[in-house]
Amino acid sequence: MPATPANPSYSDAVVDFVRGNPLLFRDMHDDTVYRVIETLTDDRFVRNPRESIITHEERMALLQKYTAANAWVKNRYFTNSDGPLFVEPCPEDYDVLSPGMLKAQKWDLVASLIQGLVQRVAAGLNQSGIGEPSSS
Repeated sequence: MPATPANPSYSDAVVDFVRGNPLLFRDMHDDTVYRVIETLTDDRFVRNPRESIITHEERMALLQKYTAANAWVKNRYFTNSDGPLFVEPCPEDYDVLSPGMLKAQKWDLVASLIQGLVQRVAAGLNQSGIGEPSSS
């Protein structure tokens, strides 16, 4: 099994930060910006599965909206299953991010990206002797 997920999910802060920015993506399959974020932040912004921007009420409304479609899928493909296709979530299953918390995480992302760039640039300068203090 690989050390890191082949297709990781990213925190809501990352997704919200890069959403719809044409400067960051060549096309819909380009994930370069995510690889850069992983590298510069040491994977700090991979999604926490308990974290959500969807409230419990919104999650329940989504499940309700698709009850008929989910029942069809269950009856068509999971005929031996006794339980529901999706287990009904409890409010304590998720940590809901407020808009303020999401904004704070985005600023943390920006600071982490800058820190990662500074470390890499400084390492490059030190290797070339440019960043060495003068002896005068």
